[in-house]
Amino acid sequence: PRRIARYLPLLILPAILISNLCAYSTSRGCSIVFLDAGEADSAVIRAEHKIYLVDAGDRYSPIADYVSGMNYEIEGVFLSHPHADHVCGMADLLEVCRPKCIYVPVSWDHYPPADSVRGCIDRIQELNIPIKTLSAGDAIQLSENVSMKVLHPTAGIFADSANDDSMVLQMEYGDCRALFCADVPAESAPESIGDIDILKEAPMIMLSAGFGDIIG
Repeated sequence: PRRIARYLPLLILPAILISNLCAYSTSRGCSIVFLDAGEADSAVIRAEHKIYLVDAGDRYSPIADYVSGMNYEIEGVFLSHPHADHVCGMADLLEVCRPKCIYVPVSWDHYPPADSVRGCIDRIQELNIPIKTLSAGDAIQLSENVSMKVLHPTAGIFADSANDDSMVLQMEYGDCRALFCADVPAESAPESIGDIDILKEAPMIMLSAGFGDIIG
């Protein structure tokens, strides 16, 4: 659809090997790194001094190795929907760190997860990591100047599949906006999307971008 297609030329870069991704050499600013996780999704957000993840990829994705080399605590992980290629990287991640909070869409429990996904959630609960549900209209302040808005799904309205009910997130830092669409198809995407500087669209577009006072 024309509405989605017009965002594609914006800052779309080739997939970049992990060894060439951003080196955090400043204490200010914001960066987004999309890891090369094959067909899986995993993004690392550095919001000033704080680190967040959007999805964790599948088992054996590079997220655990990448995070363990950063020497930062993980403030939170946004899991867009209960599919293995977005969740099961948590199994390895939990071996190296314990995020302070897990965010899932309000529709999460509406779709029976695979055993591998259920196992990851069970492990999160065993570690007493809070799990918070989010729906359209909710907002999380990632740091002093970086916020995350939830655009989809809407509470009480369920789609035909977990993909359709993927959590769509819009991150804002100053005048810059990044949109994370997970696996939501174009026909299920929110209508009220404004100007976007960085787009992660389904099924997979690899981006690596830094904005603000960041060197990489």
